[in-house]
Amino acid sequence: MAKITEEIEFGGGKTLPRNFAARGYDENGDGRFLDWHGGWYQPNRNEPAEWRDHVGTVLKAPLQVTWNTRWVPDQPPGQIRLIARIRDKSGTWSVTEEVTGLTLHRPNETVTLHCVRDFPPEFGVRVGQRRSCSIRLPESYNPEAVVEAGLHYRTWHGWDKHHAPYKLNDYERPHEGNNHHYHYHIHSIPPQVLRPGDNIFEIFSETDHHMLEILWPGPALIIRAKK
Repeated sequence: MAKITEEIEFGGGKTLPRNFAARGYDENGDGRFLDWHGGWYQPNRNEPAEWRDHVGTVLKAPLQVTWNTRWVPDQPPGQIRLIARIRDKSGTWSVTEEVTGLTLHRPNETVTLHCVRDFPPEFGVRVGQRRSCSIRLPESYNPEAVVEAGLHYRTWHGWDKHHAPYKLNDYERPHEGNNHHYHYHIHSIPPQVLRPGDNIFEIFSETDHHMLEILWPGPALIIRAKK
């Protein structure tokens, strides 16, 4: 966890989402992993969009945010940058200067991101189709050292009423996606179902409705472990 304090003077009616620049999961699918993170996300159809995947949002004083960095991968020293986006009472947005040279302090833990290599541009299933890809973990992977494991998962129409659960090796889990809508979440994964080397992710569906689509950059494992 990281606590960030800023002092900014401006008119009332404020909204302050904080974005951060670092290497992490490409949650907006633009092909950039070293990028600014945070953006608009619509949880369900016909609902307002909200700002997420960022440091945090402040609506009133004091202008302080506690940044939950549990799923932020380890970074080179000084690589992290921060900005604040400010909306005043007139609805006008402005952006602060970057705060640069920030470093995560992790004396006891390490967080690593493991993505699918060469994820295909189309990865979807329907009417009896089955598709798979692999996520490689290092040979040093030890489930006993893992504090927490998660799977970054972006879908379109990942609705469990239409599709079989996905498989990760021999482990099965519901998609927990939306009906004809986008969904992104980090699924908790038992560390013992993972193994060194290739971990096989597989999807299957018999629906004759809209296919289950796995969006770029595909599923990715995030591992938080003791040093």
